[in-house]
Amino acid sequence: MMIKSSVVILIGILSIQQSLDAFKIRSLNSRPKLESRAIQHFGINCLLNRYLQHEFELGMEYLNASIYMRHDRVALHGFGKMFKKFWQTQVNHVEKISDYIVHRGGSLETPSYRFYNTLNQFDYFANESSIVRKFLNAEKRLNRYLLELHQATSQNRTEIYCVQKYNERLRGFYELPSENDVYSAHFLDENLVSHKVHRIKYMADLFRKIIRFDQHPGNVAGVSHNLNQIGIHLLDKELDEKF
Repeated sequence: MMIKSSVVILIGILSIQQSLDAFKIRSLNSRPKLESRAIQHFGINCLLNRYLQHEFELGMEYLNASIYMRHDRVALHGFGKMFKKFWQTQVNHVEKISDYIVHRGGSLETPSYRFYNTLNQFDYFANESSIVRKFLNAEKRLNRYLLELHQATSQNRTEIYCVQKYNERLRGFYELPSENDVYSAHFLDENLVSHKVHRIKYMADLFRKIIRFDQHPGNVAGVSHNLNQIGIHLLDKELDEKF
């Protein structure tokens, strides 16, 4: 008799569990779809969130550099103002991308920044040439991500891989793309692509100006530590007036 009762109770528990699972599935499927998704297919939602994170991280690095340059032990306020301006530009890009994702009815991940302790590592703030070279390489790397993102608007294989990878952790946060996304390609062209070209050119020119002040021309470009401080002072004054 006790065995029968236990079986009945077990069957009852399983039935309740199945009912709850079915209710969860119905709840997920019955969620109202965002109407803005019906305007035009959004094909780079996952990848655009990844790019948003890269933009945010670079912005925080610019902010760190700006603070460092304005310390009294460095006192290069022109460089500090320049990096602060670049930080504000990165923040503006983050806002534009966030607004665009919401406008398209996409899923938005809030970007985050992880502080890396560099006390026991190579100090890339060692001198002006090393820090500008660091940001030149960072801008080139970000531009590569941007071009890959632009390519994904017409070839959604990369977006599908991104969705599958992150949906395992985020439990269905993204929808699988099924079409090309011409509208996103236009957004990237209008707001990001040309800006990155100009930023890379500007940083490359600035780096070249700095290493002209190297008092030992045989040094490897980008790691010189014997810069003419009068030249750096004049360049800093030029940046102070510009920014």
